[in-house]
Amino acid sequence: MTGKPSAAKRAAVWLARCRHRSGFGIQSPWAYSFVRRVVCCGSGCSAPLGVKLCRLYGRMADGYAPGLWIDLTADRAQEVERSVGGMCRYSLCGSMPATGGAHFAARADAAATPPEEIAKAAGAATEHSVLILENIKGSAKARRVWSETAGHGRARASFDLYWCGIVFFNPKRARETHIVNFF
Repeated sequence: MTGKPSAAKRAAVWLARCRHRSGFGIQSPWAYSFVRRVVCCGSGCSAPLGVKLCRLYGRMADGYAPGLWIDLTADRAQEVERSVGGMCRYSLCGSMPATGGAHFAARADAAATPPEEIAKAAGAATEHSVLILENIKGSAKARRVWSETAGHGRARASFDLYWCGIVFFNPKRARETHIVNFF
């Protein structure tokens, strides 16, 4: 993340996405359940954005139990490791390792991580893998990387939380994209 967003910026984003709060408008039972139980569970507190994201990662690690959590961005590695470390193996690396078909969750910054590494993670994803991109609206490059990742041929479900994006690769799911008001 590139600094703390101002109160005015957070208010503007919240107002623009107000109709997407708490999963309203999502027709898929699986996607609605994911938004209600993982994304919006406990996000109503006034904690800083970095803390909320780490709590989200902890809920994802708890609910989806990836065998490996791969952090492609070292900006908040210690905070993220504390959030997910007790639920899965944690790996901090600057590039995507060979996973050998492992069930993994990968986190990267859309603006700071090279797009080739993000594409490599999307290419290595199995049906149970999750890719999380932070800062997806931070710059034109980040928006382009998010758009390419969410539209990847193997990507099935994507959730645009404004501050981060989450992509699932399960081929049994219909292709769907959801905007969620995450605060």
